[in-house]
Amino acid sequence: LLDSWIEQRMAEVPPRPRRRTQLSTAGDVHHLEDLAAPLLRGPFANDFHDRPVPSMTWGKRGRSRTRRSLRLGSFDVEANLVRIHRVLDQRAVPAWFVRYVLFHEILHAAHPPVREGSRWVHHGPEFRRRERQYPDYPRALEWEEENLPRLIRSARSGVPARVRPSDLAPSQATFDF
Repeated sequence: LLDSWIEQRMAEVPPRPRRRTQLSTAGDVHHLEDLAAPLLRGPFANDFHDRPVPSMTWGKRGRSRTRRSLRLGSFDVEANLVRIHRVLDQRAVPAWFVRYVLFHEILHAAHPPVREGSRWVHHGPEFRRRERQYPDYPRALEWEEENLPRLIRSARSGVPARVRPSDLAPSQATFDF
């Protein structure tokens, strides 16, 4: 009952004017448009006929204060905008991993959150099914788990992570969805 009342009151509040986001797809190492192109031609080829493809940008530059976690990407439903954390724009982060993060965030655009009762579901069954189909999915989860502490240190210090030979291995992805 309280949630319903709050939702009704919030609907009466005029939306804040959105700041215009300066889009920046070219990074120092990775270019988001180049990484997203095979995704938009492949797994997402049929998802954006009735709505626009989301815009993409790197997040703001600057150090992070995080100690335990790091949001590598986000999708803003209202702005239809995928934002990727700048810490991923370094040589120690393989392009195939950045492409996976882009895939995950574009998947949010293809399957926006839905309200079920009083909660929002961001990763529903269809979202999870499609995410598991991604060719580099298991490898990306493993790489993230293994390297998250390195990325957090890099984000906090502003110093790029040291490149390891395993960071240079090519993608296994083939987009035959």
